[in-house]
Amino acid sequence: MGDNVTLTVNGKPVIARIAGQVFAPVGGPVLFTSWQTLGGAAAGLTVGQYDVGLKVATSPRAYSVALSRALGTASP
Repeated sequence: MGDNVTLTVNGKPVIARIAGQVFAPVGGPVLFTSWQTLGGAAAGLTVGQYDVGLKVATSPRAYSVALSRALGTASP
């Protein structure tokens, strides 16, 4: 941790710092990062998935319904 890694995003180098690790027992290697680190919309990136952590006692179904209503057809 603390090392830098150079990634290529749309043909351009992007330097990212390794800040932690995630134990993922299934599948191959995965990189978790923010799209801001990779250049965001300016680099031609689009969002394909959002990960949300809900507070205790928050209904996942109610959250999903409210979010879908707020986003409409614009959600990924």
